[in-house]
Amino acid sequence: MAQIVTVTNQKGGVGKSTIGVNIAIALKELGKKVLLIDVDGQGNSSATVSRDARINQRPGGSECVFYADKPIEPTSTPLGIDLLHGH
Repeated sequence: MAQIVTVTNQKGGVGKSTIGVNIAIALKELGKKVLLIDVDGQGNSSATVSRDARINQRPGGSECVFYADKPIEPTSTPLGIDLLHGH
C-alpha cells in the first residue's frame, strides 16, 4: 500500500524543503521506494536530491501532474530517490 507524506506551509523560509528532503532520505535508508514531488518554484529539494543546481530549468517534472496529456516520468537520482522536479 502506498503512503503519502506531504510537507506544506504558505510561509516561505520555514524549512519545508529541508524537512521534505530529510524525510525522503530517511525513508530510502529504511528500504522504502520514494518519489519526491517538488512543486516549489525554486526547486531547492530537486537540486538537493539530484545534485543538479539547474534541474528546475528542465521541462517535465512536477508540472506533468497538472496535465492529463503529459506523461509522468520521474528522474532517478544519485540518492536512489525518484524525483518529479520543481520549476
